Amino acid sequence: MKKAKKSDINILIMLIGVLIAVAAYFFVYTSFKDKTAELEGQNATLESEVAELQKLADNKEFYLQETARMNDEMVAVIEKYPSDIRTEDEVMYTVELENVYSIWVNALQVEDKQMVQVAAASADQQAPENQDAVTEEAPVEDTTTDGAQDGVVATGGYQDTVFLYNSPFAINFKVTYRSMKDIVAAIVNSEERMNITNLSLAYDADTGCLSGSMNANMFTLSGTDKMYEELNVPGVSTGTADFFQSGTVLDLNKNAAVEGDAEDEESSEEDEDNTSEESPKNDD
Repeated sequence: MKKAKKSDINILIMLIGVLIAVAAYFFVYTSFKDKTAELEGQNATLESEVAELQKLADNKEFYLQETARMNDEMVAVIEKYPSDIRTEDEVMYTVELENVYSIWVNALQVEDKQMVQVAAASADQQAPENQDAVTEEAPVEDTTTDGAQDGVVATGGYQDTVFLYNSPFAINFKVTYRSMKDIVAAIVNSEERMNITNLSLAYDADTGCLSGSMNANMFTLSGTDKMYEELNVPGVSTGTADFFQSGTVLDLNKNAAVEGDAEDEESSEEDEDNTSEESPKNDD
């Protein structure tokens, strides 16, 4: 067996070194290059986020002012809504219509109160109409989250505590033409939060008036600090002094006052007797 020449051994060593260098390039340098590209992508994303945050920080005062303004507007709107509407309120509303206008209500139907689900506006509806008016001083953020289209509109810090309800009612009536116009105008311009959902009218040749029906809603907000004001119906007494109908009702406060006066008289008489006994006798 021939011995390997020294030159052949050197060539073999050189070949092994080349293979090691190639393997190092593919397994080390290539992976390092991929990692570098990944880090550069992450760095670009972070730079974009930093730029966005810097833009928000530059407009901090604007956002604070707009937040305060919208909060004031929201509170002003909430203040316009009553905390509750009850059946007696709707009954007395129809009575007020008869007292003020030439309308004769034949029937009143009141339905249960219902929660109003308000769908959030789409992204197109939320965008400002004049896109050119949006400047660097007033940037617009996209705060839409997944599923927001199916939810209830968020009202700042009130979205979990304040809810909108409507109390539907329907009336059948006869009314003059002029009064019908006045009633519609009064409902539209009223401070009461209400609207008309359906109005049906027909001319009554016998009376010269209009006969018809109207469906309307009264809206309320629950969860606010506003308290329900008990309805005061003129000419109608509420409650009773004789709950058990015994026929005799004692005024405990009056009885207590009478007993107190009697005790004071007895004590004064005893004091007079004691005074007369202790006074010395005149021997003269």
